[in-house]
Amino acid sequence: MSVRVGQLSLEGVPVLAGRAQPLIHAGSAFATPRRRDAAAWRTLTVLLNAGVGFHKSCCGGPGYRPLTLREIRDRMTHAQRSGEPIAHALVRRDVG
Repeated sequence: MSVRVGQLSLEGVPVLAGRAQPLIHAGSAFATPRRRDAAAWRTLTVLLNAGVGFHKSCCGGPGYRPLTLREIRDRMTHAQRSGEPIAHALVRRDVG
């Protein structure tokens, strides 16, 4: 299936033709979850909407990313209690 980019949003971000939401650049280390893995897609949605990307560093991959909704909840609770920005808390390996 080919996807054509429609117009640019006011912020200069590409928007798919017929869609109201702008595209999100997930990064070059992004790998899609299995089509029927609804929990993985929900987890991915939270990460991308929080601004967490999957960009490679010079020495390896994108680093730690939570894999389950439980890990997301733990990190969001930590962010709320500590005042740490959500995007930073979501990529913490440990929140203990």
